[in-house]
Parts: sequence; C-alpha cells; structure tokens
Amino acid sequence: MVRDARQQVRGLVDRTRQNIDQEAGVRSRQAAGSLRTLADQLGALSAGNMSGAGALGDYARQGGDHLSRLAERLEDGPTAVLDDVRRFARRQPVAFLAAAGAAGFLAGRLLRAGREGANRSDTGDDGMITSPPPVTPSLAMPPPDALVVPPDVPPVGMVGSPGAEGLAP
Repeated sequence: MVRDARQQVRGLVDRTRQNIDQEAGVRSRQAAGSLRTLADQLGALSAGNMSGAGALGDYARQGGDHLSRLAERLEDGPTAVLDDVRRFARRQPVAFLAAAGAAGFLAGRLLRAGREGANRSDTGDDGMITSPPPVTPSLAMPPPDALVVPPDVPPVGMVGSPGAEGLAP
C-alpha cells in the first residue's frame, strides 16, 4: 500500500515535470519568434523600409510626433512648459513625484561624477597631486584676535618704528 502510494506520487511528479518542460518549450519558442519579428522590424526600419517595420515603425512615427509637439511647446516659451508640468502633476501626482525623484537622483549622480572627474584631473599618472589643493579661508587668515596689536607698539614698517630702518618714507 505504501509502495503504491510512492509510485503514484512519483508518476504524478514525472508527469508534472513533463508538462512544465513542454510548456516552457512552447513559451521559449514564442519568445524567440517575437524577438525574431522585432529584429526583422528593426532591420527594416534601419534600412528605411517603413512598411516592413510593422509596429516598430508605428512606434517610431508616434515618437517623432511626440517630439514635434514637445518642440512646439518649447517654442511657446518656458511658461507653457511649466503649465504642462503643473497639469501633469495635478493629474498624476505619484508619477510626477517619482519622475522628480528620479531626476533629482540622476542630477546628484551627475554632479558627483563631475566633481570626482575634476578631482582626478588634478592628479597625475602616478596619483600625485599636480595642482595645489584649494586653500580654505580658515587656513589662509589668522584668527581675528591674533590681529589685535597693543596700542603702545607701532606697526612694523612704519617710519620711526622698530624694524623700519631700511625703508624709505
């Protein structure tokens, strides 16, 4: 009885594996066919054959239309573009916030990469700094209280002061 149950379970597992393998094979062939179609359409599009490009040609046309409309809006001035952005933000606030966050992240990464690139250009091939590091104001100037001169000591370099012997008036 236990032996029969084990055989039935093994048979069920084997049939399930076969079904999964067959289904995976069918799906794999479908994906390959779709990729071949897309590759053919892309080749036709690059060759200038719009009729052979199929849906990819339609997407390219739609993209061109959208870019033309964007160019027209930009020609209307920045206020028109800002109005469009405000309308979009009111209609789809989550998408707007996600896009704004992504744009901020990309801008931060670009600024950071630019700074790192500038730092790398200051170093030579051997990694040594070829230009002097920037001087911070705290290192360039002594503290304000160090500049205080007691009233009974004349400033150095003035006529009649100690240390001004070789200076002309």
